[in-house]
Amino acid sequence: MSPGRVRRIVARGDANLVFRNVLLMLQRDKSAWDQFCEDLNEIFPRLMLSVSFDESTEEHINAQFGVDSEPSLPIDSAGTSVLQAMQLLAYVALFRPTVFILDEPASHLHPNNQRALCKIVTRIANERGVQVILSTHSRHMLDGLRNKAKVVWLSRGLIVEPPEGESADLTALLLDIGALDSVDYFTDGELKVVVATEDEDPSLLKQVLWASGFVKDEVEVVSYTGCTKVESAIVLGRFLHDKAPNVRMLVHRDRDYMTEQNVAEFRDSLSKHSIFPFVTSGSDIEYYYVNVDHLHYSCPSMSRDEIEQIVVQAMDETRIKSIEAIVNLRTDQAFKVRNKGGPAPNHGKISVDAHDDYEANPRSMMRGKLVLKKVRHLLQQRLGSNPRVVVASEALSIKELRDVAEAVFPGLVNDSERGGLASSTVVDTESFANRSTTNVEVSVQDAATASGPFQTTSTVEVDSSVVNEVKPNIEH
Repeated sequence: MSPGRVRRIVARGDANLVFRNVLLMLQRDKSAWDQFCEDLNEIFPRLMLSVSFDESTEEHINAQFGVDSEPSLPIDSAGTSVLQAMQLLAYVALFRPTVFILDEPASHLHPNNQRALCKIVTRIANERGVQVILSTHSRHMLDGLRNKAKVVWLSRGLIVEPPEGESADLTALLLDIGALDSVDYFTDGELKVVVATEDEDPSLLKQVLWASGFVKDEVEVVSYTGCTKVESAIVLGRFLHDKAPNVRMLVHRDRDYMTEQNVAEFRDSLSKHSIFPFVTSGSDIEYYYVNVDHLHYSCPSMSRDEIEQIVVQAMDETRIKSIEAIVNLRTDQAFKVRNKGGPAPNHGKISVDAHDDYEANPRSMMRGKLVLKKVRHLLQQRLGSNPRVVVASEALSIKELRDVAEAVFPGLVNDSERGGLASSTVVDTESFANRSTTNVEVSVQDAATASGPFQTTSTVEVDSSVVNEVKPNIEH
């Protein structure tokens, strides 16, 4: 097949039909072939290729590859990710485009290979004067192009501008806390509340929400690393409001022995931005489950007196570890204060105060995670089976959350058909699948034109002097 015909077939979008011809044309151009192999080996360093064709005796182009060995396997038997990378890089090396458009190039690529591809794309833009425009849903691609590309977020085919006052750093921040991929889901559904938490397993928090009147079908509980940092929570709240103005945001934070002043400052900071703050009364969300009424609801075959004895025993057996937890958390807080110019931690005072505070009020100062784990173990010994503790009961209903539920779902608090609990209702824990989707277009361009919008579908531009980036990501 003539080179001209190969080019026309590639241009009309049927490049797969002539991939072997493209490789053969590359192989006959030594500089182009060497550049192609160099690019490919950045992603797959152990891969070796060979292409041959004798026009006088052969009917088909012989293209083979090998891993850590001489090429001996037919190119068709290579994995999808290998073939995809070969195609992308072969077309750049052979046709030397000035504009290179990539649609979801991360498909089938391992995250590490996605980042490697980003390095190559950036190098191609910088060294060969190619403007690269790519669309992607991949947080790994965005991470790989951090500080190297302009990102434009799109939603339903339209550019979505960043919230007023935000910079291109928004994408980086949202990517860092894991809030990038599911913004579209929040905007497309019937959600009324997004609950952000740092808990990797939000099942206990969910049951507290359901017990307090939150409507399951209209609430999404998502885990974000670092979302309880005030700055991160505010940026996330602004972005969510900009993308889905009808969706409210609530941020859950374990108290972790914070001072009342720190709790008040946290609440005030979020409330000013129309974000509902929820700080646990005890040290953590598990605190609410170490409750005789709730445990009796979960284990009705046991009397309240028996359960009270188990709780007391669990607290006694975890006393030292609870005090250690107080010391460790307060020491960490003291170091953060010192790092901001405050005084050095007084370890002796921290230890003495932790001991005194615990002895003065062990129920409120206990480390809920430790005590609940011990309670469940003791209940299992007594019952001979695992107790169903992570269920919603009226004892888990919290006034602070009921007030939020009443504001968001007026008239529905305690409506058992919508999410509130009847006294006899048991609700099992559930884990929602992550339904994240965000589309991004990335483009490599000149820094002079790359000033930064961002959105839910994005466009990134990369080039020698390139630009900034923006990212969003949310999980369930």
